[in-house]
Amino acid sequence: MKSVCLTSLSLALALCTWLPGVASAEMIYQANFNSGSLDNTKWTTYSSVTGVNGGYLAIYDSDPAHGKSLFMDSKTLPGTANYNHATLAVNVSGYSQMSLVFDSFTFYDFNDVLGTAPFTGTKNGDGIAISTDNNNWLPIWSPASGAASMGWTPGTTVLVSDALTSNGIADGSVSTLYIRFQQYDTYQDNGQLSSDGRAWDNIALSGTSAGAAVPEPTTGVLAGLGLLSLCGVRVSRRRR
Repeated sequence: MKSVCLTSLSLALALCTWLPGVASAEMIYQANFNSGSLDNTKWTTYSSVTGVNGGYLAIYDSDPAHGKSLFMDSKTLPGTANYNHATLAVNVSGYSQMSLVFDSFTFYDFNDVLGTAPFTGTKNGDGIAISTDNNNWLPIWSPASGAASMGWTPGTTVLVSDALTSNGIADGSVSTLYIRFQQYDTYQDNGQLSSDGRAWDNIALSGTSAGAAVPEPTTGVLAGLGLLSLCGVRVSRRRR
């Protein structure tokens, strides 16, 4: 019986060492803009029209029930197009299976769909795009085409890693991920934040890091440990 117990122990330990673990997702970056400012070590902004009548990006408490958010709009005269974007740069070295969650808001902003085709530099449109070099971009989200509306769309999830691999970029191979939130319109807000524009909030990027695996016992491991426990009971009974 003793040899059986030792064999069971060896088997259980070997299986625990050999079996792959199950990794859990980790938060890589998150922002809710309640501080009232952008972290300029991670964010850069751009507007195609500058000056008094140009576009603008700002942190506004545009919806008291929701709190502060990243707001984009145009100050140009009606009929004059303006493009805005805010680009987030995140160190994602060693992370795979990444996903992005965010809230979006439209203040009756016309839905200029960004589309799905990759582009270089900038492209007019509303949506989100990602890049690994801050130059070649892959759109990953656009608002639905159709009439403009008003209201929050909370908790939208985009599988970033799936988008990368679908375009030939190996999951887990990216060192810096650039995420661009953008807005495009030709309508002037007339100083009323509720009359036009687009906002973003509760941005969260998560992923699985290398080495984050947690051992998961299988039926074989549990059986071995169960037999080992039984052996221990028998040995203790014999010693009485």
